[in-house]
Amino acid sequence: MNKDKKINKYKNNIVRLPRQEDLNPVKHHIKIRKISVRGPKSPMILIYGFLLINLIGSILLTLPFSTKDGNSDFIISFETGRQNFTKDHSINHIGMLSGVNFNNLHSETFILGGVTIHDSKRTILTNTTTTGTLDIDDSYFSLNTLAGSELNNIKLIPDIGFTAGYSITPQHDESKYYSWDTKSILNLSAYLEDEYNFKIINENNNLNLGWVIDYRKLIFGKEQDYEINGTNATYTQTDDLTEELTFSINLDFNKKISNSGTFAFGFDAFHSTQETSSFQGNINYTSKF
Repeated sequence: MNKDKKINKYKNNIVRLPRQEDLNPVKHHIKIRKISVRGPKSPMILIYGFLLINLIGSILLTLPFSTKDGNSDFIISFETGRQNFTKDHSINHIGMLSGVNFNNLHSETFILGGVTIHDSKRTILTNTTTTGTLDIDDSYFSLNTLAGSELNNIKLIPDIGFTAGYSITPQHDESKYYSWDTKSILNLSAYLEDEYNFKIINENNNLNLGWVIDYRKLIFGKEQDYEINGTNATYTQTDDLTEELTFSINLDFNKKISNSGTFAFGFDAFHSTQETSSFQGNINYTSKF
């Protein structure tokens, strides 16, 4: 699988905010409280994260193992995505990932890190409106680290890989009603994949089509502590929400613009056993050192 698409595959953690049926109807009078504007809504988070990851990547590329018996690539990716859940709940994402990919004829290994800003909108049950429902929103961010390795097999046999992803989401407030405590999660996954490559006009233009079957398991992070108008509560995910089987397809175009640089854009879609589907696009530039 092309390493540029590999970035998108591990972005969506299977740990989700409680849905309406998980929380049960909230039927009490909610007093609106004043909160200050928080830093996660600022685009400066992306800028600071971009600079930090670039510094780390530059240091890694100077180490001996980055060029021994293979190639090393420094990867930068900006992307957006949208998740639609049942019960009138959607989350828009915008994020940046950067890191290093090491590869040879038989395997690939990557280390990535970055930040994602989330914009959530959902409908809750309440007795504070005449309709019995209320639309609320939330803006927050997550810091993510991804690492994985893949074995490249012959054409008739799909590649097999393993990955680990760690994410931490600082405390944030959902409108003026819910307050979510800091959350850390760790996911492990195993996957099978295959890819088909087509050259367009010449060697510098490549069209790639691929598929992935991915099994993911939550190792820790099942509980989420939160508050409803100052009342403490804890949400614990059931076991059927701590694992996920996903089928995804991707299509991307790569244009080699120099001996060391490649520009690429692509589209990805997936559907999972968690009743989740997604369609997203990405644009990135890869430079070899």
